Amino acid sequence: MNTVWDIYAFESLTSTQDVARDYVGHKMAEGKPLPFAILAAAQTAGRGRGGNVWVSTPTGNLYTSLAVPVPAVPLRRAGQYSFLAAIAVADTLAAFGVGGIQLKWPNDILVNSRKIAGILLESVLSHHGTVDTLIIGIGVNLKTAPDGATAVVDHIRGESIAPSVFLDRLTKEMQSALDTMTTKGFPVIREKWLDRAYGVGQRLRVRLPSETFYGEFVGLDDTGALQVIPDGETRPRYIHSGDVFFDIKDK
Repeated sequence: MNTVWDIYAFESLTSTQDVARDYVGHKMAEGKPLPFAILAAAQTAGRGRGGNVWVSTPTGNLYTSLAVPVPAVPLRRAGQYSFLAAIAVADTLAAFGVGGIQLKWPNDILVNSRKIAGILLESVLSHHGTVDTLIIGIGVNLKTAPDGATAVVDHIRGESIAPSVFLDRLTKEMQSALDTMTTKGFPVIREKWLDRAYGVGQRLRVRLPSETFYGEFVGLDDTGALQVIPDGETRPRYIHSGDVFFDIKDK
């Protein structure tokens, strides 16, 4: 589908997520179409999943939020688009020559087991209680990375990739993934995600607000929930929200 993405670039702002949400309201009020992307060289209040701070200094990394229209998606299925976004980021990285890409549930992109990008999904609800717009925050370590993470420049030949160049390709990959979701549904997205999934068949620790348990990661269900067979059990549990940790040495 030949969809035009508007790009709004800023030197610095509080959070691309907050600005994207404001822009969605203005565009809807003015009857202007989506999608669009907010791009910032730096954020003063960037955030990640669970309210964590996403360090967003002007170092040449990608800080962006994509506003995407969706067809009245029930809130319980909005999380499927996090997997779609992960595929788009992974395909963009691959297009620039990065190998060893892995997707870690629910929203991290790794290269050789080290984090290179993260995703933050926020919903805009319609008057009917369904989701009609998603704001997908994406941070990619293009040039620098925190300790323990990695950057794109470490995995390609030549100079680092400019955020605007990466974003241009990312919007194309995002639109391709959205078109796939529209025509073929989430099962195809799920299989694409599982093809690059980190930790399938491995033991992990699952931390929920009310408990922590250990088990084996065996797959995703049709909503994107993590399927884990707890230690000592035979039936999987379905985790829709929580934190997971691999490389467990003991209990």
